[in-house]
Amino acid sequence: MVRRSLNDLLTIDLHADALARQQWRDFGNGLSMSRLARELRIHIVAGSITERGDDSSRSYNTSVLLGPDGARMAVYRKIHLFDVDLPGRVTVRESDSKLAGADVVCAETSLGAIAPGHTGLVYDALEVVQHDSAQYDSEAFSARIEPAIFYRQTTEGLSEVVDVFTNAATLPKSGTVELLVNGRSYSQPYANPNEFGEQRLEFNLPEWNGAAKATVRLGDFSTTPVSHTPAKK
Repeated sequence: MVRRSLNDLLTIDLHADALARQQWRDFGNGLSMSRLARELRIHIVAGSITERGDDSSRSYNTSVLLGPDGARMAVYRKIHLFDVDLPGRVTVRESDSKLAGADVVCAETSLGAIAPGHTGLVYDALEVVQHDSAQYDSEAFSARIEPAIFYRQTTEGLSEVVDVFTNAATLPKSGTVELLVNGRSYSQPYANPNEFGEQRLEFNLPEWNGAAKATVRLGDFSTTPVSHTPAKK
């Protein structure tokens, strides 16, 4: 619950006798963080804090940089809100309850420059833009094959380790991933709780030399054959 604005909270008199008179139920953790920063003579980034905005139905996701004297040095309000809409799958709209900040904040301190937003207000390093005209391809599938530099002793003899990374827009809960190399098939069972995304599987292949055509299959999905060479040992 937000009882006061952040500005009121962090511009109050921070003298020891004043702090002692304030009730925590009125000011919450912000006051105790100011006291702690001053007592330990350290910088503290307090957040995330729910800060009431001009819109009474929404608030800011805020972090505050406090100096060694307990005073406020900088205030950062999360800029990029998490709004995602995948039709028929998931819809998340942080902007329904949160207001977006406007400024990237950086404060100069004795430790150098500190940006309060870098400490834990996630999703500001990357802004995801949704293009309404684009179509979600539920059949999208790709795979990356990476021969490793390692060998492994198996029942069939010495084998080379090959990593396969699959990326699917629609991922079966379980099944088999098949790696075809020069006409030979190698399979690995898998189970994955995710509905989409990347997974890594490890295959043991007999040692080979030169280039080899390789294809990855996952259920009804398949990649175009690509030439691969063993990793340097």
